[in-house]
Amino acid sequence: MTCMCGDTQCPSCGTAQGTLEWQFRDAPEGYTIERNYPTDDDGEQCGDEPYYSVYLTREDDLFLFDAPTETAARDLANDHKRGIRYVNVYLVDRAFGGHEEGGWYYNCGELLRCETHPSEASAELAAKRLEAEYSNDGRRDISSVLSEGRYRVGIEPSRGESYPQKAPRYS
Repeated sequence: MTCMCGDTQCPSCGTAQGTLEWQFRDAPEGYTIERNYPTDDDGEQCGDEPYYSVYLTREDDLFLFDAPTETAARDLANDHKRGIRYVNVYLVDRAFGGHEEGGWYYNCGELLRCETHPSEASAELAAKRLEAEYSNDGRRDISSVLSEGRYRVGIEPSRGESYPQKAPRYS
């Protein structure tokens, strides 16, 4: 890992840094990967677990996606560069979060299917086919107490995962 120069110390490699964001020079050509930390509404760091943002540098640093690790960010950038797209099918619903403030719910999604496609055009055809296969006809909106979930088909830059990884906590 090679970091850009700045004025603070990188905990991983000891290279001087300018901010809490690192730019990795070993990103695929045409892409920038930055290490970031969660911040609160005031811009103050509020978490110790970094995440990695991938930008398309030839498009004026167009943001593409976030990834949990540097390796995952590099793999996603390589897949994007090769044109690989994933068509993911989720069953999305609401889950009970807790009794606080009269009860609260959060959105969750169970990954049902993931297909890999070599191009955007191929992924779009597959998405149309899967939308017909996983029809929401007769399914209630997830805000209904009688909901059994709704299917969501999406073309995404990475393999799908059920979400959230951990149930949120009320704060």
